[in-house]
Amino acid sequence: MTEGMRQRLAYNPERDLVPVAMVARSPNIFIVHPSVPVKSVAELIEFSRSRKTSVMARQGVGSNPHLIGELFAHRFKLNLTHVPYKGGGAGIATSCRGRSRC
Repeated sequence: MTEGMRQRLAYNPERDLVPVAMVARSPNIFIVHPSVPVKSVAELIEFSRSRKTSVMARQGVGSNPHLIGELFAHRFKLNLTHVPYKGGGAGIATSCRGRSRC
């Protein structure tokens, strides 16, 4: 991930680093405000495609939720606007209040 975020590194992560152990797993979930008319990921994709752009409230730039969201947008060809927050709680609270909507 680091290589994609920086233009030039003094090392090659694929060549110079070796995985030692998995130390954590992190689930990724999508939440939407009840006013967004979707009940599944497939419906979320279709709903997002039907709009010019959709907003995704996530933790800061380069965080796991940000990168997963970008991968999701790229995979399904969605135009998502990333709204970074200092932590996950603030983004979730904003979504629950209906201020960040697809």
